[in-house]
Amino acid sequence: MAAERSLRPLRALLLVLPLLALLTPAARAQSDFIRGDANGNGAVDIADAIYGLDHLFGGGPAICRDAVDSNDDGQVNLADPIHSLAYQFSSGPAPTAPFPACGSDPTGDLLDCLGPVPACPPTGDPPTAFRFTSLEIRDPHVFTTFLICVDSTTTVNGLIADAMTADADADGDLDQSFLIVFRPLNPAAPAGPIDFLANAACTAPLAGTSCDVGPSTLTVGLDGTNQAVGNCLGPIPGTTNAWSPAISSPSGPCFRTAATSISLDLAGIIVPLEDARLGGTYVGIPPTSIASGLGYGFISVATANATILPATLPLVGGLPLSALLPGGAGNCSSIDARDTGPDGVTLGWWIYFNYTAVEVPYTGP
Repeated sequence: MAAERSLRPLRALLLVLPLLALLTPAARAQSDFIRGDANGNGAVDIADAIYGLDHLFGGGPAICRDAVDSNDDGQVNLADPIHSLAYQFSSGPAPTAPFPACGSDPTGDLLDCLGPVPACPPTGDPPTAFRFTSLEIRDPHVFTTFLICVDSTTTVNGLIADAMTADADADGDLDQSFLIVFRPLNPAAPAGPIDFLANAACTAPLAGTSCDVGPSTLTVGLDGTNQAVGNCLGPIPGTTNAWSPAISSPSGPCFRTAATSISLDLAGIIVPLEDARLGGTYVGIPPTSIASGLGYGFISVATANATILPATLPLVGGLPLSALLPGGAGNCSSIDARDTGPDGVTLGWWIYFNYTAVEVPYTGP
């Protein structure tokens, strides 16, 4: 009987252990990272040392303590920003693996990397592509002369729509396709990489189309940020006119991209834009489409003067792009829609367009 009584606590413990396992939180998966890239933006620079110092002494966050551990000694301390700065400015040793590409920590230690790390999407998450289903110029309007001065914006938007929905050259691909590719798609993450693809190869017919990178595809890498509420992107004050329909702006849940340079092929007119941004509202959980998409960028008068319209375009072929824009040399409109660019000095036009997009099968990289 005494032996039986001594076994009772052990039996009770064996019964309770499975219940304790159910109550214990599962360990979170570790994110890939770049050692020394403390802020997770994909580059090891002075900002990472500042980020690490703020974490150590200012109570700042650390999205990946493994990445902050620049010298890979298994600890996060003052030696890490010193090691990072020595590598950058004094020919000190480079951070050890994973560096300079994303990867997992080959060193066993007690540090974690719970992420998400913006520069290192979770392994195995494929990219998600959204193809533009519409793209319409909103501001400024386009004016041409045909006996009288004509607002031709609706006509141009119609030509863009035709190119996005037809295969006029019968090569098996839609004539024009724009894609936004998320790597990966994660609206809950604060940030993540996004690619903008012009002249993507998307199969015809439109119904059932799938997309890939083609020989003439131009890919622009963008830094994207997400937000759950509020406006993600809107027109720059003082750079728009009272044309109809008005410019629509994306609101949460939504994304926006940092400024970069992109080129748009709009019905055969190549429009190079600087300081360009894209944004849109996620629709669905997970998102399957993008609504209230907004894009804009700046083209200077000098660039618009140097951009010659294809000779095949009726009425305007051979003219500079500036001849279509109000305020440009030779434009017939009484409106001067010219603005100043990002530097506050250079004259030109902020070009605004709205778009919508839907998820499509994507086989590209």
